[in-house]
Amino acid sequence: MRKNIKHVLLGLCVLSLCAVYYYTAKTSVPPSVSWYKKHATALTTQIQECSANPGQLAATISCQNAYKAQEQIDKNLMTRSTTSTAKRYGIVARNVDRDE
Repeated sequence: MRKNIKHVLLGLCVLSLCAVYYYTAKTSVPPSVSWYKKHATALTTQIQECSANPGQLAATISCQNAYKAQEQIDKNLMTRSTTSTAKRYGIVARNVDRDE
């Protein structure tokens, strides 16, 4: 009788651990945009996965965050490139009153 109770309790513990593992695996938080910006390899991998199966993955938060991160990185690179080119050629941005 005692052995049966121990087996039942052990089975319940294992089942509980499996349930916790399953629940946490399903509810894990996807990486944020800032996280993707700091982890280039993961960003590249995620974008490749999203591009390979856009019908199912494009709407996921992971894909949306990866695309936003890539967009922000590209935008920053363009801004830096434009600014350095302007400095190289001596182009200065000036505020001009158009009310004259």
